[in-house]
Amino acid sequence: MTEFENVPDEDVSLDTLADVPVDTGEVAQGLKDASMPAGWYTTDPEQGVVSVGRSEKTNRPYARFFGVITGAETGKYGFGWSWERHNRVTDGVDTGKPDQMYKNYATLVTLYEKAREEKPKKVSDVNQFVAGTAIQIRLVPGRDGGDPFMVAMRLVP
Repeated sequence: MTEFENVPDEDVSLDTLADVPVDTGEVAQGLKDASMPAGWYTTDPEQGVVSVGRSEKTNRPYARFFGVITGAETGKYGFGWSWERHNRVTDGVDTGKPDQMYKNYATLVTLYEKAREEKPKKVSDVNQFVAGTAIQIRLVPGRDGGDPFMVAMRLVP
């Protein structure tokens, strides 16, 4: 559990903040202002990083790109993929269809094949491809003005 400590300040302390209301309208506007508009964006391999890890919850291996993207605006965005298939679960029921992480991986394999005119031999080939290649991603707005999410990927025309 996170521990809090009071910083010596007459106006701001845990005690003085106990009665400060949250302005949910202002928060909603802040999220809207911070959100990137829908559209196609291009990843910048020079200003991004691909990292790999393992989910603490499922022990599933994954890779993730995070870095600068340019399009209608310039901002930072990240997306992940996993070469270990997990199916989407809806209302506790396995749909038999791959989840978004695996669909992203399948799309990246397809992009690799189109760009390199050969099939990748190892997962690391796909990860290195993403790290070194500009890829276009399509973002759509999140619900209620929330963070945008990625719905498609393609090679830069």
